[in-house]
Formats: sequence, C-alpha cells, structure tokens
Amino acid sequence: MCPPSVTYIPPHTPCTHFPLTQIAIEGGARNLGRDDIGKIAPGYAADFVGWRIDTLAFTGAHNDYIHALLYCTPGDVDFSIINGEAVVWEGELVSCDLQVCV
Repeated sequence: MCPPSVTYIPPHTPCTHFPLTQIAIEGGARNLGRDDIGKIAPGYAADFVGWRIDTLAFTGAHNDYIHALLYCTPGDVDFSIINGEAVVWEGELVSCDLQVCV
C-alpha cells in the first residue's frame, strides 16, 4: 500500500498504479500552475482517450490494464475526448471530415 501522501513516494515503497496515476495527473496540473486541469470533473478541461480491451493487442493483459497500455501495442484509440469534445468515437474521427482535413 502506498503512503497517504501523493506528492512524494519514497524509493522502494510498494505502490499500486492508482496513486502513481494521481501523482501524474494532479501533480502535472499543479506543476503547470493550472487549476482548470488535473481532474475529470465539471468545470475542468478534459482530455482523455480510451482503448477497447477485447482486441488482439490486449490478449493476456486483462489482469493489469495500466501495464498493458505501457507495454503492449494498443493501436488506434477507440475514443478521444479533447477539452470535453469528442474527436474520435468508436474508432472513427468525428470532429471533422477526414477528406477535408487531409
């Protein structure tokens, strides 16, 4: 189990990926001096992506999805939300006409 602080974890301290993710997201926002990012909540700018986990790229990785994203080759995203607006949905670009963008 991680220490209660999410600002510093001493070396060689066993820890799950959740506090580490929290440090990366909230700590990154804090380091940038931003109070409008760092959480998925009303009033915050939200950029996030998602992958389907029932694909060949994730075969054998269903016990730890964080490691799967780091060490597997997840391929194209299934959805991408940038500043609260869908850019990719169900694997398809929805924010603009691809023929026009290219």
